[in-house]
Amino acid sequence: MSTPSPSYPELAAARSRVAQLDVEIEQLRSSLEARLVERDQCRNVLTRYKYPILTLPAEITSEIFIQFLPTHLKFTPLIGPYSPAFLLQICHQWRDIALGTPALWSSIQVDFYDRRMSLHNQKLERLELWLRRSGNCPLSIQISDAPLDTETASIPSTKFVEAIMRQALRLQHVEIEVPYEGLRGLTGSMPMLRSVLVGPSDTMPPDTTPSQTAVPVFMLAPNLKKVVLSTIFNPFTITLPWSQLTTLTAELYIPQAIYVLCQTTALETCKLTIYGYDDPGTAHPVASPLHLRSLSLYWGDGRPDDSLVALVNALTLPALDSLVVSEYLLGPDPVAAVSRLRPQGYPRSMEIFDARLSPEVYQQAFPDAVLNVESLEDD
Repeated sequence: MSTPSPSYPELAAARSRVAQLDVEIEQLRSSLEARLVERDQCRNVLTRYKYPILTLPAEITSEIFIQFLPTHLKFTPLIGPYSPAFLLQICHQWRDIALGTPALWSSIQVDFYDRRMSLHNQKLERLELWLRRSGNCPLSIQISDAPLDTETASIPSTKFVEAIMRQALRLQHVEIEVPYEGLRGLTGSMPMLRSVLVGPSDTMPPDTTPSQTAVPVFMLAPNLKKVVLSTIFNPFTITLPWSQLTTLTAELYIPQAIYVLCQTTALETCKLTIYGYDDPGTAHPVASPLHLRSLSLYWGDGRPDDSLVALVNALTLPALDSLVVSEYLLGPDPVAAVSRLRPQGYPRSMEIFDARLSPEVYQQAFPDAVLNVESLEDD
């Protein structure tokens, strides 16, 4: 069925409407062209605008990035909001500046409990990447609780030690707790090394004695002055440059404490937690550090036995200026024990805790000292 031809009125109406639409379309086309021009002008303004932070010289931004690193952390985690890797995600300009700032990557924490990188080979790859990014900057590195062996981890701890020791000339501060075998790699020249926390993450027997098989570590580090031995660490398993140390923190059994005190002839600051492991009443000949100015003494388990008291009584510290000690370690006559520690004069600052004697007794015996006496009743 064919469509009927339009009538004259319909044709007239259509012609009128087409003419009207042509006018509206031309108006819209003009309006669209004006909008397109205005859009291009706005885009040009946006192109010429830069965020104020992006107008700073790169060296200023680089310094801001360095200050961004949290001061409450000794070492910087590989990932997360406290990591400089976070800066790489902001924009291309910041990424380029961060990658061109070696100091950002010179403090490294390898945390084997961080499950955000579950595989140890991922952590090793990230460690090596940061070492490359750090350029020639001095390095501060913490590696703790590394995998014990290839059966419990994808790669052994020796791989991590090897990675940092390839940068031995740049090492400045190192904290490393790995299985005993991993410590064997801590050799070579380390001229910039200043402080160390070291110890095997596996346990060693407390009665181990010095032997020719002890692993020499950090022996070629002439500027190493500060050492922390990890919890109940046995120093007989490794050999350190004891004679050059000025600061030592350690938890030791009595034979080991005697050995260390005899070796650390330049010691100035010492913090020891001592565990009884000897026959009560045994005399302890100790070559006391003549330069020791600050001594903090604690005991490990229970109450100290006679062997611990005998060790303290064997010390003579002519330069001692600050003493922190449990009164138990001073024996039955604490005042006399302090006087024996420094025969001529007495420490100017003393903190005596677990005290049975009253503060007045100490104040009368040492009238010019700054005293802090915490009695047993205060606990």
